[in-house]
Amino acid sequence: MRCLLRVFFSSLALWVTLGSTASDAKPALSWDRALEHRFERPIDLTVSPQLKRGRGVRGLDGALVAEQGGRIYRVVDGRAILLTDLSGRISQRHNEEGLLGMVALKGRKAPRVFVYYSVANPRRTVLAELTLAPDTSEVGFKVTGHASLLEIPQPYGNHNGGGLALGPKQTLFVGVGDGGAGGDPHHKAQDLSSYLGKILRLDVSRPNVASAAKGNPFIRRSGARAEIWAYGLRNPWRISVDPKSGELWVGDVGQDRLEEVDLVRKGENLGWKWREGDEDYQGRHALKGPIPTFIRSKLVDPVATYSHEEGRSITGGHVYRGRYIYADFVSGRVWALDRARAQKARKAPAQLLGQLEMNVSSFARDHEGELYVLSFDGGVYRLKL
Repeated sequence: MRCLLRVFFSSLALWVTLGSTASDAKPALSWDRALEHRFERPIDLTVSPQLKRGRGVRGLDGALVAEQGGRIYRVVDGRAILLTDLSGRISQRHNEEGLLGMVALKGRKAPRVFVYYSVANPRRTVLAELTLAPDTSEVGFKVTGHASLLEIPQPYGNHNGGGLALGPKQTLFVGVGDGGAGGDPHHKAQDLSSYLGKILRLDVSRPNVASAAKGNPFIRRSGARAEIWAYGLRNPWRISVDPKSGELWVGDVGQDRLEEVDLVRKGENLGWKWREGDEDYQGRHALKGPIPTFIRSKLVDPVATYSHEEGRSITGGHVYRGRYIYADFVSGRVWALDRARAQKARKAPAQLLGQLEMNVSSFARDHEGELYVLSFDGGVYRLKL
């Protein structure tokens, strides 16, 4: 995300400014608390068939909830029970560091859990796999292994990314930010020799191993990272795969003017820092001169943008009932994009659904595909659309 300390201070002012606008919106959005437990900075939630505790289980029962500080809980009969605590491994020297992403994949006897977190000395982010085994305790599983799969050097504490999403054929997408500071000072997002500012696609078919997935676009390009699926992103904050179409959706946090939604395909250049959203970037550390024609022709437009008059930091969401639902962390505004229209036209008008009085850190789906938001007020809420 953007610097969340600055975001928190600006959120109150934006809520006051946008209050009248939100009241004019159609009442298309409501929500209620799904879990009584109050978490500390809940950052991600995942479900898996193997996390279900019975055939009749619905909703969030058995789900895993991760906190930015490193604790991971399992939901049992509506209660949150600690599964493991990774706080001893991770670093939170910066407000945007910590445990940043989590997703569960079906394994042979128990779910395989992938986590993405910050580490210090040297500063880097780590993609790791947790091995789970069933046990007789109340939580139902215990962590029996922890394997580091990929480590990415980070020059600064912000723009770490951290979104994880499962693709087809046991692949894993990983969203990685441009490395931080502001304006991508080291020009990493356009550099194919760096993981920074990219979407990675990994083959995770074997336990405790991650490698470049077959069919990745730059496997045979000299000097390029074979794990890269797409590039030119600033700070992808929450990524998701539509389970029906297989499309990869990304919310990419902006710099000075625009937040954007990207429908990301193989090998695409999403533009940062040549462009911010669909405008040429001219801010801090901007590249000098006009964008060369041969580069401009390859840049892919976002499917939607919004200005910093409407919000300051996008939180990407999920496709739900044919629409991509996403929000702004600061203003609390929630929008919907028609999936089919965006897929065909690569540009679609967004419908404002309403405004949440909370800082939405992540979206999630339950066992039945229903939609939830996680908030830094500590709550997990079910959205009613």
